[in-house]
Formats: sequence, C-alpha cells, structure tokens
Amino acid sequence: MKKKQAFFVSALALLLLSIVVVRCNMAANAVGPLSHVLLTWRSEDTGRTMTVLYQTQDDPGVSRVLYDTTSRHGDPRQYRFQQTGTGDRFTELNRTIHTAELTGLQPATTYYFVIADAHRVRSKEMKFRTLPADGSAVRIVAGGDMGITDEALALSRQAAKANPDLAIVGGDIAYANGKLGNTELWDEWLQNWTDTMMTADGRLIPLIAAIGNHEVDPVKSAPPAEKAPFYFRYLHQDDANGTYFARSIGANIGLVVLDSSHLHRADGPQKAWLQQQLERYQDRPYRFAVYHRPLYPGGRYPGYEPGEAEDLISAWLPAFDRFHLTLGLENHYHTHKRTKLLAHNAVSNDGRGTVYLGDGSWGQKPREVVPELWYLERAFSRNHVWIVDVSADSITFQAIDADGNLFDHGAISRGDSPSVPEKMNAPAIMQR
Repeated sequence: MKKKQAFFVSALALLLLSIVVVRCNMAANAVGPLSHVLLTWRSEDTGRTMTVLYQTQDDPGVSRVLYDTTSRHGDPRQYRFQQTGTGDRFTELNRTIHTAELTGLQPATTYYFVIADAHRVRSKEMKFRTLPADGSAVRIVAGGDMGITDEALALSRQAAKANPDLAIVGGDIAYANGKLGNTELWDEWLQNWTDTMMTADGRLIPLIAAIGNHEVDPVKSAPPAEKAPFYFRYLHQDDANGTYFARSIGANIGLVVLDSSHLHRADGPQKAWLQQQLERYQDRPYRFAVYHRPLYPGGRYPGYEPGEAEDLISAWLPAFDRFHLTLGLENHYHTHKRTKLLAHNAVSNDGRGTVYLGDGSWGQKPREVVPELWYLERAFSRNHVWIVDVSADSITFQAIDADGNLFDHGAISRGDSPSVPEKMNAPAIMQR
C-alpha cells in the first residue's frame, strides 16, 4: 500500500513538473504584451490626422489600427477603416515601436479604434477626438518637468479631470538623460500617461512634446537621434527638423514647438524657420510657442546666471515681437510664474505683447522663486499645471496644483492686454 502511495505521489509530482515546464516554455515563446499607447500628431493638421504610437516586445511584421466613428466593441470585422503602420525594431531594448498615422479624418469627431497585427486584434477598444478645424473653443493642459514622481501622477490626474482636448509638455519628460540604461524611467512614465491621461468619458488625450535637457545624453557625441533616442523613437513627432515643428490647433492657434539649444541651436536654421512659421500664422487670432529653457525664468537654481537666456532672447524675441506671440509656454526652472505683458524685452506700454507662463513644475520639486524680478506678475514655489481655454474672442489660463486647487488665473481678450479677475479665490475649474 505504501509503495502504491509513493508511486502515486511521484507520478503526480512528475505530472505537475511537466505542466510547469510546458507553461514556462510557452511563456518563453509567447508574444510580448502591447503597451504604452500614445497619441500625437506627425502632421501640422490636428483636425484631420492622428498618430497612434504603441510598443510590443515582439515584431509582428504588420502594424494595423482599425477605426471607425462608431464603437464596434472590438470586433475587427466591423471597423470601416484601417491604417497600416510601421514597426521600428529597437534591438537594444528588445521591443518594437509602432507608428500608424491616420489621415482623412473629420475634425471635432470621436473615433473608436483597436490595435491589430496581420492576424488578430491586440488591444481593447479605445477612443480619441480630433481637434476642430474651425474657430471652436479648445482646452489645453500645459506644463513640463514631470518625471515619475507621485506629484507628477497626481497632477496628471487633475489635468485629465479638466477634460482637455490636448496636452502640451515642454520637455524634461521622464528624466532618462538619453541613456538606454534608464529605459525603465520611460516605461514607467509612458504607463503613467497611458493610465491617467484620459478624459471622464474615456477619450485618450493627445500629446505634443518639446525637447528638454533631460531628454539628451549630455556627454555622448552622436547624431541627434542617438543623443535623444527615446524622444525621437517613442514620440516620433517630426521627420524634417526633429525637435522644432509647427501645429495648427483649430482656426485660432498657430503653435510652434522649439528646441532651446538642446540638439539644435536657437539661432541659425531654427531662427529662420521660426520667423517663417510665425509669419504664416499672422492670420490666426493667437500664436503660441512651447520650449524648455525660459526667456523669463521665475526663479533660480544652482548655476543660474542672470544672462542665461540671452541666446534665446537674441534669437527668438525679435520674431516673437514682430509677429505678436500671444503665449510663451516655458519650463525648466521648476517654479510657477506668470509674467506681465512683455514686448521688446520690457513691460509693454501699448497693450500688445506676450504673456509667458511657466516654469515647468509638473512633478519635480519646486525651486525658490525670485518675486522681485521686473517681468513677473505672479510667482510661487508650487507644483502645478496650466489649463488654457482658447476661443476666437479670448484666452483664459488657470493654474491648479496636485489637489486640484486653483491658485492663479488670468485672461486675454483678443486685441487687449491681459487682465486678472478681481477675485483671485475663483471657484473650481470651469467645467466642460
């Protein structure tokens, strides 16, 4: 009897071991999961295009996005449209970066989509909304200097609650410094973005991102795409200049995304390009710029010098003034700041000029502000994001912290100088 029991136990152990071995072998050969779904634009036209980016561990050979204006609940046979994308094998990291650019879309329209390869659907159904192409109102959330801190995650949740149409991040995104050994920082940042940057009705929030110093390997001597491999391959926004490009946001905003001398100097070709783009946008009510290093910082940090931004002021300010830049979205200094109306490197005296909002504290520890700086209207050592509402007639901007508290806000009426409402203890963020 004991021999039979021993035999039974041994046989059972062998069976369990064989199951484990089979499962391990299956796991080793299994297709890697799909992850890090991100929406952006590779085209200037944000009303009729959308770019879908995602990653897989394997290389399925064919990248497809199936989409429609009606929910098809993930059934691949029901989607009326599909777009074949490209797969960029990132061999060093054993993953593939997929890019599918959807074109011919209808402005201000919700689209439902799934991600597939040649044989099967690989994602749940998701959705996005294209931007308007007319003068309809648009809501933007903006900030920079994020990382993977608890504060960054909390601020992203607050930003998503505002139900924006798009997000603008002005550099220093995952703090990986362009080094492949810091891959896990980007993985966590991308997962945080995927998980949190979704509106109340489930729409993914598209991203436009400028480059910052922490996207770049500071010591590596190599072409730009190798010095900032994650920025170029994970975000994949532009093939022409790479780190400076333009986006049309409805009929009201012409946006220029600039490289504040991280991979391309502020002067030279970028300076000439900036002048041409702002001139093209003269017929728009508003012109915005986003970049990392500020022309008018709200504070200081170790190594700060008062003339640190002279190269940017020399290269860009003449074009900002000539073509009446409306808003400069600045970052890098980890403070909150809002400037007075500025023109020609002075406080404007004729009601025309630029307001600069910043300074990139979407998660990084705030630094000391210098409130006595001549150009500042308000400055705080406080984590925040900006919520910017734009219509044909006016712009309002509101700063909220990680708890959703509104602590600074102002407005610009078209053709007028900025104004601040008398009551700074305004109610909660305007609902949409």
